[in-house]
Amino acid sequence: MLNRYKAKRKAKEAGNDVKPWIRGFARFGHLAKGMVFILVGTLSGMAAFGVGGKTTGANGGLGFRCKPTL
Repeated sequence: MLNRYKAKRKAKEAGNDVKPWIRGFARFGHLAKGMVFILVGTLSGMAAFGVGGKTTGANGGLGFRCKPTL
């Protein structure tokens, strides 16, 4: 029981030694990961319910980007 208490205290002290700018990067990383999950979920839901444009293969998307605009 005493070892568990020591381990918890040591882990808490190690967390306090982290520099503030590293914590900022960690928070930004969590935010970015959450935004990616939201974006992928939204796009998946739109594809499942048929909302949006028509679906094409890889060639359709590439053809759209390479089409000259006048």
